[in-house]
Amino acid sequence: MVPYYKERVLKDGIRVILRPLVKEDRDKLLDFFHRIDDTDLSFLRSNVRDPVTIDNWVNNIDYYKVFPLLAEVEGLIVGDATLHMDKVGWKRHLGNIRVVVAQDYKYRGLGTLLINEIIELAEEFGLGKLMVEIHLQALATLAAFKKAGFSATAVFEDLVKDPAGKSSDLVVMVYDVHAEITDRLSKRRSLSESLNTGKFDSYYRMPSMTTLNNEPIAPTKSSGISGTAVIRKFMPKSS
Repeated sequence: MVPYYKERVLKDGIRVILRPLVKEDRDKLLDFFHRIDDTDLSFLRSNVRDPVTIDNWVNNIDYYKVFPLLAEVEGLIVGDATLHMDKVGWKRHLGNIRVVVAQDYKYRGLGTLLINEIIELAEEFGLGKLMVEIHLQALATLAAFKKAGFSATAVFEDLVKDPAGKSSDLVVMVYDVHAEITDRLSKRRSLSESLNTGKFDSYYRMPSMTTLNNEPIAPTKSSGISGTAVIRKFMPKSS
């Protein structure tokens, strides 16, 4: 796997650095979890404010078992997403996701950004499906994963309990990585055939004077879009 380091911009213009967790992040990660809202904290499965928990994580990093992705703004951790994988066995094609976002970075697009980055990583790791288990009361988290393309496949009644002992339902959501790749390749093949024949069917056509990625696209005489615009629309984003 190639070294991972990316810079992204949130919808309000804030620049975010995405990078893997390293051992030296121990104190910064502990500080991050102390800034998490208590309600969000109740949805987590580990005691993340316990230094022993954090020590265990940073001292046993294995990126091919658990890939911990941090979101950082000016040296401060504001988000944490982990991709959990089994190297062998009947779930070796399946990745499990967990995402936590600092309270002051909610509703700014960071959660969706982290989920989408994990999806890209899942492709690189060769995973076929992604799964996430979400407390039914974690409405913001449910909405973020739905926006990223996950579908609810099961609800288990009274399966989980909060720190006060109150039972609640657990929602399981799944994302089909292989289906997304297959769909993307199919669109690329269709695009290639269209470019070779010089014809674009109605599937690719858009109304005249529309926009793509917030940039104006000049219409062609047939009210379709240019080959360059089609490529930009259907090719995967560059990393």
